[in-house]
This record gives sequence, C-alpha cells and structure tokens, in this order.
Amino acid sequence: MLIPRPIRLTRKLRCFSRHGLTFAAAMACVVLVSGSLPGCGGGSKEIVADTPAAAPGVTFTGPRELRGTIGSMSRLNGTEPLAVGRFGLVVNLDGTGSNVVPEWMRTWLVNEMQKLGVGRRSVIARNPEWEFMTPQRILDDPRTAVVRVSGLIPPGATAGTRFDLLVEALAEDTSTTSLAGGELWQAELGFAGNDSRLLDVRQLATGRGPVYIPPYEAIHGESGNAEAQTRYRRQAVIVGGGQVTQPRRLEIVLNQPSLNTARFIERAINAKYRQAPDERDPTAVPVSQQRIVLNIPRRYRGNSEHLIDLIAHTFVAPQPIGPTVDEMVAWMERDGSPEVRRRAILTIKALGAIAAEHLSRHYDHADPQIRLAVLEAGAYLKDAAVTEPLIALADSPDGQTRIAVADGLVHIPRNTRVLAALRELLSDPEMDVRMAAYETLSVHGDPIIDSLAIRDSNGLKFVIDRVPSDVPSVYIEAEGLPRVVLFDEGQGFRQPVFASLWDNRMTLMSPSNIAQASLGLEEGNTAFLPVVRRGPVTDAAEGVVQAEVFDAGGGSAVVRASNPDAAQILAEGLPESEDVGNFLVQGRVTENVAGRLTIEIVGLDRSLEDMPLSVYYRDPREPRPTVHRVTPTVATLAFFLAHYPTMQQPQEGLDLDFGQVVDVIYSLSQNGAIPAHVTLRQSPLAEMIAGVRRREAPIERPESDGQSPGLSEPADATDAPEDAPEATARAR
Repeated sequence: MLIPRPIRLTRKLRCFSRHGLTFAAAMACVVLVSGSLPGCGGGSKEIVADTPAAAPGVTFTGPRELRGTIGSMSRLNGTEPLAVGRFGLVVNLDGTGSNVVPEWMRTWLVNEMQKLGVGRRSVIARNPEWEFMTPQRILDDPRTAVVRVSGLIPPGATAGTRFDLLVEALAEDTSTTSLAGGELWQAELGFAGNDSRLLDVRQLATGRGPVYIPPYEAIHGESGNAEAQTRYRRQAVIVGGGQVTQPRRLEIVLNQPSLNTARFIERAINAKYRQAPDERDPTAVPVSQQRIVLNIPRRYRGNSEHLIDLIAHTFVAPQPIGPTVDEMVAWMERDGSPEVRRRAILTIKALGAIAAEHLSRHYDHADPQIRLAVLEAGAYLKDAAVTEPLIALADSPDGQTRIAVADGLVHIPRNTRVLAALRELLSDPEMDVRMAAYETLSVHGDPIIDSLAIRDSNGLKFVIDRVPSDVPSVYIEAEGLPRVVLFDEGQGFRQPVFASLWDNRMTLMSPSNIAQASLGLEEGNTAFLPVVRRGPVTDAAEGVVQAEVFDAGGGSAVVRASNPDAAQILAEGLPESEDVGNFLVQGRVTENVAGRLTIEIVGLDRSLEDMPLSVYYRDPREPRPTVHRVTPTVATLAFFLAHYPTMQQPQEGLDLDFGQVVDVIYSLSQNGAIPAHVTLRQSPLAEMIAGVRRREAPIERPESDGQSPGLSEPADATDAPEDAPEATARAR
C-alpha cells in the first residue's frame, strides 16, 4: 500500500487577522491538527495531512489602502472584449467589387444566401425584383464583394447590445477596389479566436448594415496616391452594425474557495449595486464557493466597465466612513499619480452617498488635482455642495480641467446654475471642451439642443444635433451612435458653393446664373433667381405687369406681378441699369418653355445667402439624374441627403447612408463652402482588432489569469473574514 508522503507546512499560519479568526487558522486548530499549534495553545506538533485541503492563497501585494476590497480577494472573468467574426457579403457597390471567392468558401456562401431566401420561389413571388437573382449570380456580380467581418463584444453585454463591426476585402481578392457605398447582408458572428476560416461557429451575435469609410484626407491629412487610397477603401466600419444574441457572462472568481466569503461578497454587491424593482435577477449570484455571477443592472448597461471598477474597489466588510475617506485623500497626497487618484476616487465612490459629508472637508484642498478629483467624486455622490466650487473651475486655463468640470456636472441634478455654466462652455475655444459640455447637456435633456434622428426602414441611421455656440464648428462621430453635432444651429454656407463627388454622380452648387437656377424647374415650383437688373416694366394684362430680369452673364427670365405689392417690388426694388448688383428674386414658376422661365414674383432680397443649394444626383440604380433644391444650412442638407421618404414623413430625400453624408459635409468644408472647422472622430476598431489578431491566443483570458483590469491584485484568502455575513447583518 502506498503511504502519502507527509506534507510539511512551512508557512506560519496566523490565527487572527484584523477582521477576526480566519478560515485557514480555524480549520488548522480544529480539524487538521493532531494536538495543538504554537499560538493556539498546547505543545508544538508538526502538521501532517494526506492531501492539502486547498492551494495556499497568494499574498496580497497591492496597495495597503485597498486591502479588504473585493478586488484584493478575487479576479473577474469576462472583462476583456470578446472577438467575434465570420465572412459575409457586401452588396450595392458601384461596380467596385469582384467575383473572386476562394473555392473553400463558395459553397458555404451559397448555402448562407439560400438561408436568406435568395433564389427561392416563395421569396421571388413576394419580391419580383429578385427573379433573376441566384447565389451564383450574386457572387459573380461586380456590385458585390466577399468580406471578413470582425467585431468586439463588450464586457457584460446583454442580448440586444450594439457594437461596431469591421469589414475587410479578402486578401485573395485583389480586384475589389472599394467598399464605399456598400451594405453588409446579415451575417452570423461567432467566437473568432485564431481560426482563419470561421465557417462553423456558434452564433453569439449578428451583423448587418451600411459601411462607413471616412474621407481619406480627413484621416491621413493628404490625398495620397491611387494605390494607397484603394488599400484604404478596402476596409470599412459598420457603426453599431453588430447585435449581441447571446449575453456575455461576467463572474467573480475567489482566489481561494470559501462559501462564507462568496456569500459576504454577494451581500456587499447587492446592497450597493441593486437591480431595479422590475429586474428579475440580483446583481450578484453565487454559483459555487468560488464563483459569483454578475448581472449588469439596467442603469449600468453600456457602461459596465465602470460598474466593474466600482465593485473591485468596494470593501467587503463595513468600514468607518470618515477615516476611510481621509485615508484615500492621504494616499493621493503621498502619491500624486493619475492612477492613484483614479483608484482612490473609485474607492470613495464605492462607499456610497454617506461618504459625501466626510468628503466635503476636502472640497477646498490646496492641491488643484486632488481638489478636482474630490469635487468630481462629490458630484458623483449627488452632493449639491460641490456645484459652486466645481463651476468655479470652469474658468481654469487648463482644458482638461474644464472637461472634468463638464463631465462632473453630469451627476448634479439639473438646475439653472448648472445649465448656465455648461451653456457657456459650448463656446469654449477647444472642441473637446465643447463636446464635453454638449454631452452633459444631452444627459440633462436641455431643450437648447435641437436633436433630430434620421431613420429608414432598417432603423436609426444617425442623429443630427444642433447647439448654439459662438464658435461655429462641426463634430462627426462614427463610433457607437453615429451623429453630426453642429455648434451654431443655423450653420450655413459661404457663397458660392460648389462640390462634385463620386465621379460627378453628385454635384452641389449655389446657382450663379438664371440658367443654372432654372434647371429641373417645372410649373408650380418655387424659383430663386440670381439677377443684377431688370428691363422696363410693361403691362401684360389688366392688373398684371411684367419685366425681363437679367443675370451677370446676360441670361434672362420674365418676372410677372399680379398684385400691387408685387408690382411695387418689381418696379422699385430692382434697378433698371447696367450696374451690377446682387439680387435674389423669389417666385412661383408659371411657365417653363425650353428653359425660358416666367415666374410670379413673391419676394426680393439684396443678399444671395438664402439662395438654395442645387443638388444634382445620379443614383446608380436609376436611369436618370434628379435635381433638388435645399435650404442652405448644413443641418437641412444633411437631413435631405439621408432622409428616407415615407407616408408619415413625405419630405424629399435621397436616402444616402451616413458615410456618404459625411463625404459631402467634409468635401464642402475642404473647399471653404462651410465656414467652420469640421472634426471627424475616427473609430479605433481597426487598430483594436489588429492588436487582437497579433496575439496567438483568443482574446478571452483563461480563468487562471488573475490580472484582469480593476481586480488585478491576487489576495490571501485570509483577507476574507469568515464572520463577515454576521457583520453585514449587524451593520444593516
């Protein structure tokens, strides 16, 4: 018979920790020892056991100020983004795709399209335009391209969570020159790992939607050569194109199993981070003596990383609030690094609203960085006393401080003082400050922000927000929720306007002569004519007078007036001379014969600023181009370009995607037509996914990795008080 080798416990066991008798010491004194231990009474004997009860915990090596927090006793699984992907098909390209498909993929793609109903008789019966569509024809069409689809599902994502996608033309396909203007057909996405084929995966999410490629010059600062631009346009982002179908599981893993410790952590989390009454599951649910599953409360969805940070810095056992706050402030005084300030403030926030009273003693701290940090924490804890000292910092010469002020005021209940301070920051010289103020005002629901959601049959396209500002500027964001933010709600154009895009498929211009202004007009339309003078006024009929008007190049039109007010405008408002002026004649078209207009005058203006933009557009799916006239503001133009006409909203619109609208706005800004700086915020998704692919292992860390952000310091199990549940009960 084999006899187990005696195991010598060389590490001294502490019978008492600062919280009381530890589990390891209690078990050693009561169960494992044949005799007694030094320090527990009795004589000294060597401890011998057949097998160790559990692997000894790792000594906590983090900051002493965080000893006793959940993060010092455990780690968290699921805090890294989860890479998902598959292959898909981008359609509706303008002949820039190809028929190159690897043979090992072709059969799979045909099957996927058949699942969507392509080529099926029942589908063709409902959609006659699909009559000649078959999977093979679609793959061979230059208006399609096979792409690799990739995305990163955020930690704690619930079913329905949206995330951005990256689509890339295949390396084998060198014929696809651009994905611009395309749309991804729905693709099922699964765990990517390091599998290069990604054919048979368990679905975790779906992906679909229009692709977005920002203008090349906006990202690289130069036009670049043709090869560089082609390489650039073979990759695109689908903003919010991914949708989670299987929620991600977040779980706390104790560094050493202990049922009592798991229960105590569960109670601490559920006491501080409760679910709403209508939410079914509690925030923390222990599933074993070592694992606790986290359910993200609704109020933290979309910001689960913040909840993870708070949980990591939450003390397991009740703490004396005042001394703990003072200890965190003293820690920041000893070590002024941004990371220490971040962790100290998180610890104070995790104490709860009761900490605000003690924190207020530090609102006038001599160190400006610490003062700003504690004021932000006080705002988070809903202490109205921070309002004035926080607003006072809005005059700081440091832009980062002004951003922190705007961010901090998001936690203060809306009042006139808060709104007034934020509205002033909308005219700050720095764009990042203006954006911080705008975002906080959005959360507060300030009616000063005029918001318009652009939708189509598939849902939300993007949002146009207009805010008043003394610093005209345009901010375009293509991450999360695509939006165009206009600082200066009436932002117009500098005349003359001209831009041509997409191989002249779209031209935007402010007409400089009558012929251009007449193009596309029909009887009953409203006309705006740029004129410099008129000819003699003559009687056309009883009570009707008319005159010929001329543009700078000699082009002409006939203008009629059938009432005294209009006749006075025509006779006295326009000069009958050769002097060049700038007049904008407005009227209703009564006749258009071969481009020769007759209009009924209704108004006259000495400025051309209100001259509508003429938009000429040739849809690649339509045989003839169309001409439209748009009120000359950036907001109206963006709405017109993206709007999808419906019975409820029958206004004209071209139904362009977000990327195409951004192309137009950026082109107009580059040629000076928009007298405001345009900022494009580029999505970091491509760089993030490239970093993931450089790793050999999947992005999900193994459970043995204890270095997850926010819960990084491994802990000794003896830091977990076994009498904690009773302590919690007494504290309640």
